Amino acid sequence: MTRELGVGIIGCGNISTTYFKLSPLFKGIKVIACADINPAAAETRVGV
Repeated sequence: MTRELGVGIIGCGNISTTYFKLSPLFKGIKVIACADINPAAAETRVGV
Protein backbone atom coordinates (compact mmCIF):
# COMPACT_ATOMS: atom_id res chain seq x y z
CA MET A 1 0.00 0.00 0.00
CA THR A 2 1.42 3.35 -1.06
CA ARG A 3 0.77 6.19 1.33
CA GLU A 4 0.42 9.73 0.08
CA LEU A 5 1.98 12.68 1.85
CA GLY A 6 0.16 16.00 1.53
CA VAL A 7 2.48 19.00 1.34
CA GLY A 8 2.07 22.74 1.13
CA ILE A 9 4.13 25.29 -0.75
CA ILE A 10 5.08 28.40 1.19
CA GLY A 11 5.82 31.33 -1.08
CA CYS A 12 4.07 31.57 -4.44
CA GLY A 13 6.61 33.49 -6.48
CA ASN A 14 7.91 32.52 -9.91
CA ILE A 15 9.62 29.29 -8.80
CA SER A 16 6.41 27.91 -7.29
CA THR A 17 5.03 27.33 -10.80
CA THR A 18 7.84 24.84 -11.36
CA TYR A 19 7.11 23.11 -8.05
CA PHE A 20 3.45 22.71 -8.97
CA LYS A 21 4.17 21.43 -12.48
CA LEU A 22 6.83 18.92 -11.40
CA SER A 23 5.14 17.64 -8.24
CA PRO A 24 3.38 14.75 -10.07
CA LEU A 25 6.83 13.28 -10.80
CA PHE A 26 7.33 12.53 -7.10
CA LYS A 27 5.49 9.37 -6.10
CA GLY A 28 3.65 9.60 -2.82
CA ILE A 29 3.58 13.40 -2.68
CA LYS A 30 0.55 15.56 -3.38
CA VAL A 31 0.49 19.36 -3.16
CA ILE A 32 -2.64 20.20 -1.20
CA ALA A 33 -2.04 23.80 -0.17
CA CYS A 34 -0.10 26.95 -0.89
CA ALA A 35 0.41 30.19 0.98
CA ASP A 36 2.00 33.57 0.40
CA ILE A 37 2.18 36.85 2.30
CA ASN A 38 0.38 38.28 -0.73
CA PRO A 39 -3.00 36.49 -0.93
CA ALA A 40 -3.37 37.34 -4.62
CA ALA A 41 -0.14 35.43 -5.42
CA ALA A 42 -1.46 32.29 -3.70
CA GLU A 43 -4.82 32.59 -5.43
CA THR A 44 -3.17 32.67 -8.87
CA ARG A 45 -1.46 29.33 -8.14
CA VAL A 46 -4.67 27.50 -7.24
CA GLY A 47 -5.44 25.05 -10.02
CA VAL A 48 -2.00 25.21 -11.65
